[in-house]
Amino acid sequence: MNEKSLVAVVSVILVAAIVMIPVGIAALLHQAEPYRIVEGEPLREAAEAAGLRVCNVTDTLWNVPGATGGTAYVISDSCTDPDAETIRVEVQAFDSEESRDAALRTYLSQSVGRARPVGSLIVVGQYLVYVEPYDSDLFKRLAPELKKK
Repeated sequence: MNEKSLVAVVSVILVAAIVMIPVGIAALLHQAEPYRIVEGEPLREAAEAAGLRVCNVTDTLWNVPGATGGTAYVISDSCTDPDAETIRVEVQAFDSEESRDAALRTYLSQSVGRARPVGSLIVVGQYLVYVEPYDSDLFKRLAPELKKK
């Protein structure tokens, strides 16, 4: 093996290590949420724990395979104040881990502005929770409570 091919092999190994080590660490630290049945209404409970009010509740069904139905919520600090900040949250249940994860992968594979809406998706047991707008102060209060569920 001559010097140029040795440098090329070492360079490829070094670049692969630089890329693969952080990806491997991230994969180990951030395991997927296990599929489990969460009893009750996790969003309503999380909103109450965060000091928020549920102003409106509507049944909804996403047009994705495995979705079994869910609820859309309007959440605010004050339901009576028309100037209060509000967020819209949809909670959708799925019949299996595979269908839930397929819906999550489909959402994440879309580019923002094309087919993907601008919002945030959180996994809670058998549910996918979609929050819009994702940069709201209300969401910053609600997200930690949801993740506890």
